[in-house]
Amino acid sequence: MVKRQTLIGLGFCVGRCAECVWFLHLEMGSIRFMELGRIVFFSVSGSDMTTVHALKGGGEFLRRLQKEEEVQQSLRRESRRPKYSRFSQQELGSCKPMLTPRCTVAMFVSLGVMCIAIGVYALLASWSVVELVNRYDIFCIMKYATHANPMITVDEKIAFMQDATKRKNCTITMDVTKLMKQPIYVYYQLGNYFQNHRRYVKSKSERQLRGLAASSSELNDCKPEDQVNGEVIVPCGLIAWTLFNDTYDLSTNGFSSDNGTVFVNKTAIAWKSDREERFNNTVFPTNFPNNNRTTLANASQIGGGWLNESLPLSKNENLMVWMRTAALPTFRKLYGRIETDLQPGTKLTINIENYYNAYGFGGSKKLVLSTASWIGGRNDFLGLSYIVVGCASILMGLVFLYVHWKNPRPLGDRSYLSWVRKSPATSTVTS
Repeated sequence: MVKRQTLIGLGFCVGRCAECVWFLHLEMGSIRFMELGRIVFFSVSGSDMTTVHALKGGGEFLRRLQKEEEVQQSLRRESRRPKYSRFSQQELGSCKPMLTPRCTVAMFVSLGVMCIAIGVYALLASWSVVELVNRYDIFCIMKYATHANPMITVDEKIAFMQDATKRKNCTITMDVTKLMKQPIYVYYQLGNYFQNHRRYVKSKSERQLRGLAASSSELNDCKPEDQVNGEVIVPCGLIAWTLFNDTYDLSTNGFSSDNGTVFVNKTAIAWKSDREERFNNTVFPTNFPNNNRTTLANASQIGGGWLNESLPLSKNENLMVWMRTAALPTFRKLYGRIETDLQPGTKLTINIENYYNAYGFGGSKKLVLSTASWIGGRNDFLGLSYIVVGCASILMGLVFLYVHWKNPRPLGDRSYLSWVRKSPATSTVTS
């Protein structure tokens, strides 16, 4: 097998007869050349090589080779030509609608009517959602206010919340005024809580949650909740450490008997991708600082909820929901579902364990019970947006209609074209 080569030759033409002397290796195959004045550059490529030591009359030889090369290129171009069709050559018939004033007005008005109809439908769906909201953070802490500790300053509230020896439960009531069909979603709502802070959002280890060893950069992002006594914390970071840990027990007849207890289902509240992929079933909490709640000395180190060390992270859906950080400072997160209907006139009694310390940063805590519609929870913004856009579209259509009625002109009037219309100065000179 002969090795394929490409050789570059350089010939200098001597005299006016354009005769040249060449020293080259000539290969059978494609020949490329360029003639600049009396200096000729060419390249010869192929596999079957012969040697030519001297060649005279190089100009005629190169012209013949150039002609052969052009013929070969023409044949190759023809062979690559695709089969003709009107579709490939973009010669299919087309429809170009003419936007007349009447057509434009009709389009704007039709679009506006359609948007208003959709907006009204979405707004009615939002209004059909029954929602109960109760803010309990102020009530639950003022319940324990005394003359010695009136719970007025932030320091007094923080000291009370960090005292592990004191109970922090309270009881609130919520009246059901409309029929609430199941499923009824139970949310906790936090205000003035910036989960979207850059430092907070980065404070986690995704590799650790998937069952892999956390990298050094991820552990640095988890600081100061990365290690304790030289041991790596699992799960590390500020997000897991600040896990929400208030609890809610609901009843319809108080808590004197179990007959009125309302069961809250806390399964399948996290994303399916979190349960099956993001959180590994082989990862168990280790060295978690919130689990050490035995003495007053470590009470100040408690950030939020504790984690069961015998339960893998993939089974702790409360943690999964919490680690989906919110984009806004006021947000709701799903706590569970009530899978029974609540009739009008029902009085709900909720016993709250008020453990989560939102008082240090001026946050608020609310309990929300809500049904859902085809657009989700209670949200009037989508319907109002459609209505506003629809009204604006109808208004624009009416404006165009008025302009066309006030200043009509025949269709196809060439005098309005920019390249046909003449300025007064040009007209004067021409005349």
